[in-house]
Amino acid sequence: MDEHRPRKTGELLSAAPPAAEKLLCACRHGDDSQRLEMVRELARDLRCQLETLSVLARSEASPDVLVEAALRCGDLATLAACNAASLSPCGRRLALEAARDAREVTAGVLDALGEKPPENALRDARSADWRASLALRQLGVET
Repeated sequence: MDEHRPRKTGELLSAAPPAAEKLLCACRHGDDSQRLEMVRELARDLRCQLETLSVLARSEASPDVLVEAALRCGDLATLAACNAASLSPCGRRLALEAARDAREVTAGVLDALGEKPPENALRDARSADWRASLALRQLGVET
């Protein structure tokens, strides 16, 4: 692996926790339903996992770390899309931003995996990117 790769992938993954934070903030702009409370808890959990993966990627940019982050970002984008209708216009805007940021990470991970990644890593990263792209389409954004 390239000696600059851990820094670059760490920078790439550093965009993921703020995306989860945007979804967390978005959920404050909706009704106070039990459903949105559950979404807030999931967003907090995803933020924590993405923070850990981001730190790990700065020292070890293995395909496993990258793919785990991409999978979490796919989950984040899906969570944002599935709950946007329950949010105020401001909350929907934040949910869209969260999904867009998560998609940027999944696409970046596909690029960062390089020429010949392990087959399972490539498959999982493509799946995460597809889910993030679908979430954006569900939110009305062409990818």
